[in-house]
Amino acid sequence: ACEGCRGDWHVEDRGTSCKRCETHPDLRFEHDFVKVKMLGEGSFGEVWHCHSRVDGQEYAVKVVQKVVTESFKVEEAWEEAQMAAGAATDHAHIVRYHTAWLQYRCAHIPAGGNFTDKTANLYIQMQLCRGGTLYEWLREREIVMKKGVRSEERWDWAHEMVNYMHQSLLAVVHMHTHGLIHRDIKPRNIFFTSGGSVRLGDFGLATFAWDNAGVNSVL
Repeated sequence: ACEGCRGDWHVEDRGTSCKRCETHPDLRFEHDFVKVKMLGEGSFGEVWHCHSRVDGQEYAVKVVQKVVTESFKVEEAWEEAQMAAGAATDHAHIVRYHTAWLQYRCAHIPAGGNFTDKTANLYIQMQLCRGGTLYEWLREREIVMKKGVRSEERWDWAHEMVNYMHQSLLAVVHMHTHGLIHRDIKPRNIFFTSGGSVRLGDFGLATFAWDNAGVNSVL
């Protein structure tokens, strides 16, 4: 069924479309990926652990919904993907960006029955970090500390934390060198690979340095 109006799909010469809203969606995500599990969700949309039918690899795919109005600008919809691509450039401590694309969706039908604005989903395909986040790492140790822990173990955690912060700062310096500002650095956006290496990710609030008054002088 159509994701927007729940109408039935039908196939015609032009391809697949919806009987009710005449939408002709791009189904790249549905065709190329299998959802394994949801990694996170929020006002921005969702992040999924996905298996690629194309190359057999595992990825994280972020799905961000954009409202398509008369003032809709494709360039603005791509902004987060551009930030991710510009920041990564195969840096050892930044989540690797692979590709991004837009898929237009069926218009939503409100209770009155008239169509409102259509939507487009921005899909950002990224490196899958299997080791969780720094937030989860901190929470686990907070719980253990409440139960009591040896001072030696606390020192070990402190040394680990210094190492994680060092790797995170290397990522920040790399971004600033390339004229990018993250603007949302927090434990939930610092990820771990399966080998324990740090990756800075989530560029939803990132911006170019020259878009902010006075930032260049600070950098």
